[in-house]
Amino acid sequence: MITANSDNVCKYSYKKCMNPRTTKRNGTLHSLCEFHRVKANTLQQIYAKKKKDAALMLEGPTADSNMDDLQTLPWPMDFDFSKPHIMTEEDCRILQELL
Repeated sequence: MITANSDNVCKYSYKKCMNPRTTKRNGTLHSLCEFHRVKANTLQQIYAKKKKDAALMLEGPTADSNMDDLQTLPWPMDFDFSKPHIMTEEDCRILQELL
């Protein structure tokens, strides 16, 4: 029979829990039962994600994610449409790669 002062009882600190402690892969006991371990791990993951998201917000937008810069760039080259433009072999190769 497991008693409240047993070493095999969950050591959850906020409320008395009579569930047995879970066993680690190496055979030693965790300090919490499976339920409280899952609960603690879930809360830790949520906290870590919030902390990471807050740090990313402080960094500001990165060059990769800022699409507004592309809209302010000028056209790559001036092109005179009044004159005929003859495509070179290099132009054809580049166009073929793009298609």
